[in-house]
Amino acid sequence: GSSRYMWNFTGLTNNIVYTVSVVAINFAGSSSPAMKTGKTVPPSAPTITLLISTYADQHIVTVTWTSVPTATSYSVSINDSVNTSVPPSNGASQYMWVFPRLTNNTVYTVSVV
Repeated sequence: GSSRYMWNFTGLTNNIVYTVSVVAINFAGSSSPAMKTGKTVPPSAPTITLLISTYADQHIVTVTWTSVPTATSYSVSINDSVNTSVPPSNGASQYMWVFPRLTNNTVYTVSVV
């Protein structure tokens, strides 16, 4: 019978064209190569859907963003210093992260990558 095999290539660079070749080998020899060429594409950026600074006495900011289907994690940062890796959850369409202990009347820049 026929079986399907899968191989994951890791460590590839985005926007580079790669050619993959597969050859079947048995006691009679080798087949002609089956070849496929394709380019690796980086995932699209998540979209921040909500950024809330709640009550001043709580000193927190909450950020919510949409999921990216091919994401393996999200990097959430504020003022390029607090960086947290958030793993994706199966089937989740939105994610949320809370930054606590912030200073009132301070401008913060939040990013999700």
